Amino acid sequence: MGGEAVPFDDMPRRLHTADVVISATSAPHYILLKSDIEMAMADRSNKLLIIDIANPRDVDQAAAEVSGVELHNIDSLKNISRENMMQRMAEATRVEEIITEELQLLRAKYKRKEAEELLARLYSQAELIKDQEVRKAMNKLSARHTLGEIEQQVLCDMSRSIVNKILSEPTKSLKSAAERGDLEILKSLCELFRLEEKI
Repeated sequence: MGGEAVPFDDMPRRLHTADVVISATSAPHYILLKSDIEMAMADRSNKLLIIDIANPRDVDQAAAEVSGVELHNIDSLKNISRENMMQRMAEATRVEEIITEELQLLRAKYKRKEAEELLARLYSQAELIKDQEVRKAMNKLSARHTLGEIEQQVLCDMSRSIVNKILSEPTKSLKSAAERGDLEILKSLCELFRLEEKI
């Protein structure tokens, strides 16, 4: 990693050029005093981050009072870790809510699909009947006088509008029933209109 071992006595001089200090010895007393840190911070503008993970502590807590020094120990790291965990848990809760909501929407969409397939057959059947009846009406009218494009278009539009308006409310009811999982209504529709596929 390109590290360099130096004598312990050389540490105060090395502190002056360090940006980050991580201390983890088994010493029973402080190895870094406030005065050591003050000397290291003299005549320098960049900050110094000290992380003391020793137990007992290696760095005098008073070192945190030195300007430009940020001192973290085991306790503060635990607090940071706990705060991060709480933030992650809060985010996890929000993610779970989003997943639950999206899953409900997906289930509703899947259930609506059953109704939509059934409705497609119903509309197709209604479209066939509409086309047959429009042709009959046009043939009867044509036998009496010539039908222009405008008249024919009016008949087609009127018949389409009638079919759509008649099926509008049943369409809403069927989609709602499908979302609720009420398959009886869908089966009843199949029986009433003699649609081929079973639900």
